[in-house]
Amino acid sequence: VHCGGTNGGHYYAFVRPGDAKNWLKFDDDKVSKASSHQATVENFGGKNKDKFWLTVHTIPCAYMLVYVQKSQWDKLVYPFQDKDVPQEL
Repeated sequence: VHCGGTNGGHYYAFVRPGDAKNWLKFDDDKVSKASSHQATVENFGGKNKDKFWLTVHTIPCAYMLVYVQKSQWDKLVYPFQDKDVPQEL
């Protein structure tokens, strides 16, 4: 996830290892537990309501960049289908 603008910002990552139900947030040298909501909803930019129901603009933008060696492409990448997306997303 990138939090910031085009002139700078901060990167962190959410990971759910293997078949685990819990998410982890990797932020520099800190690793902490994260809720499913934090990992899948709160990291997108846009307009949200704060705890006082005021509209606030959020900046975080979730994305993922993965490098794959050409020799490993067929082993790791397969055609994407709608059924591959969990319903909670």
